[in-house]
Amino acid sequence: MYLKFGDLVLVHTEKNEAQRTDSAILERFSSEELWILFVKKKCQECNLPVDKCNVLKARECYDEWFQSCD
Repeated sequence: MYLKFGDLVLVHTEKNEAQRTDSAILERFSSEELWILFVKKKCQECNLPVDKCNVLKARECYDEWFQSCD
Protein backbone atom coordinates (compact mmCIF):
# COMPACT_ATOMS: atom_id res chain seq x y z
CA MET A 1 0.00 0.00 0.00
CA TYR A 2 1.37 3.38 -0.97
CA LEU A 3 0.53 6.71 0.65
CA LYS A 4 1.56 9.95 -0.95
CA PHE A 5 2.18 13.24 0.86
CA GLY A 6 3.03 15.82 -1.78
CA ASP A 7 5.90 14.24 -3.67
CA LEU A 8 7.04 12.12 -0.72
CA VAL A 9 6.07 8.49 -1.16
CA LEU A 10 5.72 6.24 1.86
CA VAL A 11 5.47 2.47 1.74
CA HIS A 12 3.46 0.40 4.22
CA THR A 13 4.71 -3.09 4.90
CA GLU A 14 2.45 -5.96 5.95
CA LYS A 15 3.36 -5.23 9.57
CA ASN A 16 1.98 -1.71 9.09
CA GLU A 17 5.41 -0.16 9.54
CA ALA A 18 6.16 2.94 7.54
CA GLN A 19 9.31 2.90 5.46
CA ARG A 20 10.60 5.97 3.69
CA THR A 21 11.94 5.62 0.22
CA ASP A 22 15.16 7.61 0.29
CA SER A 23 15.01 8.21 -3.45
CA ALA A 24 11.64 9.94 -3.03
CA ILE A 25 13.10 12.10 -0.29
CA LEU A 26 16.07 13.04 -2.44
CA GLU A 27 13.78 13.90 -5.35
CA ARG A 28 11.58 16.08 -3.16
CA PHE A 29 14.25 17.88 -1.14
CA SER A 30 17.34 19.43 -2.66
CA SER A 31 19.24 19.49 0.62
CA GLU A 32 19.29 18.02 4.10
CA GLU A 33 18.40 21.47 5.46
CA LEU A 34 15.14 21.56 3.48
CA TRP A 35 14.35 18.03 4.68
CA ILE A 36 14.83 19.07 8.31
CA LEU A 37 12.61 22.13 7.86
CA PHE A 38 9.92 19.90 6.37
CA VAL A 39 10.12 17.48 9.30
CA LYS A 40 9.94 20.28 11.86
CA LYS A 41 6.87 21.72 10.17
CA LYS A 42 5.13 18.35 10.16
CA CYS A 43 5.98 17.73 13.82
CA GLN A 44 4.48 21.10 14.70
CA GLU A 45 1.33 20.33 12.72
CA CYS A 46 0.90 17.09 14.66
CA ASN A 47 1.76 18.65 18.03
CA LEU A 48 4.86 16.53 18.47
CA PRO A 49 7.79 17.99 20.41
CA VAL A 50 9.82 19.99 17.93
CA ASP A 51 12.97 19.46 20.01
CA LYS A 52 12.96 15.88 18.74
CA CYS A 53 13.34 17.24 15.24
CA ASN A 54 16.96 18.26 15.47
CA VAL A 55 19.62 17.83 12.81
CA LEU A 56 20.72 14.41 14.04
CA LYS A 57 17.24 12.96 14.52
CA ALA A 58 15.28 14.46 11.64
CA ARG A 59 14.42 11.14 10.03
CA GLU A 60 13.50 9.49 13.33
CA CYS A 61 11.23 12.43 14.08
CA TYR A 62 9.58 12.04 10.70
CA ASP A 63 8.92 8.37 11.42
CA GLU A 64 7.32 9.29 14.73
CA TRP A 65 5.25 11.98 13.02
CA PHE A 66 4.00 9.52 10.43
CA GLN A 67 3.04 6.95 13.03
CA SER A 68 1.39 9.49 15.35
CA CYS A 69 -0.42 11.77 12.95
CA ASP A 70 -3.44 10.46 11.07
